[in-house]
Amino acid sequence: MRIQSILLIVIFTISVSICFGQEAGVNNFRQGYELYQQKDYTGAIAEFTEVIKLNSNNFAAYYWRAVARHRKNDLDGAINDLTKSIELNPKFAAAYSNRGIARDKKNDFDAAFADYTKAIELDPSFGLAYANRCSIQEKRSEYDLAIADCTKAVEIDPSDVGAFNNRANALYKKRDFEAAIADYTKAIGIDSALASPYFNRGTAKTYKSDFQGAIEDFTKAIELEPNAVSYYIRRAEAYRELGKIVLAEADEKKAIELKKR
Repeated sequence: MRIQSILLIVIFTISVSICFGQEAGVNNFRQGYELYQQKDYTGAIAEFTEVIKLNSNNFAAYYWRAVARHRKNDLDGAINDLTKSIELNPKFAAAYSNRGIARDKKNDFDAAFADYTKAIELDPSFGLAYANRCSIQEKRSEYDLAIADCTKAVEIDPSDVGAFNNRANALYKKRDFEAAIADYTKAIGIDSALASPYFNRGTAKTYKSDFQGAIEDFTKAIELEPNAVSYYIRRAEAYRELGKIVLAEADEKKAIELKKR
């Protein structure tokens, strides 16, 4: 399982500065940003829409409305707004990156890849764009290219949990399980509240025949995401390898129950 790094650049000060000096626009923008921070995405969208009504050339308002729409899983709306933001400011790397994320979620991988690449072209220090492009290359089985991109991402930002996790995925696919486990461990060290690195590390451990270690990782992943069917299935497989049939059957039963929901 991969982690997609999402960029939500705080360009609030810059955004307000381009609100063309109209107090109404500035107030709407501030209110929209505050509502976004409060996770009131519907309210934020309404405020940014008011800014756009006052100045249809405000690229930042389109950007932030897109970010709020993305949070509501309105991917098409987000893509449309980001495309408009890019039309108004073709050098806005963050807009390309976030449009890439939305396209990635719609499985439009070629378009997403192009957006991430454009973001990197505009800003070669854009770590998250490298991390997200890495995940697409891993899906394309271009493992060496994926590893190179994620390595660049962690050089830029050593706290990028997604980059470590995604690089580990590519290393895992290359069957370099030791290196993959090391990267998953780094990801866990950065953010121990994410289930995916535990699950991924557990899976890698099974290929090293470390079934007890795998069970411990799968158990932690289940604690964090108790409704993930694949976590129970993997743990059941590890239990069976250790001859713990009763525990394996209990996990298999739980997986079946979750599938029926």
